[in-house]
Amino acid sequence: MCGDTGSALENYSKVLKTSKENTPVLLQRAAVYMQLGRTDDAIEDYNSIIAKDPRNTDALIMRAQAFLIKGETDKAKKEFVKIIEFTPGNTNAKLGLAMLYQKEKMYDKATAMIDLIIEEEPSNASLYIARSNLLREQGFYELALMDVEKAITLEPSNADYYTLQSILYEKSGKRDAAAKSRRKAEHIRLQKQPHKQ
Repeated sequence: MCGDTGSALENYSKVLKTSKENTPVLLQRAAVYMQLGRTDDAIEDYNSIIAKDPRNTDALIMRAQAFLIKGETDKAKKEFVKIIEFTPGNTNAKLGLAMLYQKEKMYDKATAMIDLIIEEEPSNASLYIARSNLLREQGFYELALMDVEKAITLEPSNADYYTLQSILYEKSGKRDAAAKSRRKAEHIRLQKQPHKQ
């Protein structure tokens, strides 16, 4: 166990001995449990929060993520649906549900959900990447490329987007364009590295 993580866990647990229903501390301890791979312990803390506050979206979202890690997709799906019912604007829940649909190869549902989120947040580059990955999985490389290009216009200094663009160019048989995108990604990464004195 990493020293910092271990001492944080110890401190949170001490606080909770005297204040068992301290939601911020429970959330922090659960996050440490998640880092350590102690998913069941994290779920126990999320359960304590949700029992007291059934609409605590932070705890619900994180519990859904914990269920996903455990492979309990049905529980995760119910959680995401529940969050969307009482906070319809919750992007994380909608995206989580879309990713679940994608995992289950329910591509129409996944696409409909991501399209809806993009309508609500048209300047969120990561949403175009999510839809691009969904399209790529189905073999729609040209459409996937269009979404990556949109993400690049929104965040032109994100090296990962150029890497994804190069992969899609390769899949489309555009080797020169793929090489150019790879060079661009490498150039951005080099620029972001701290300069040695």
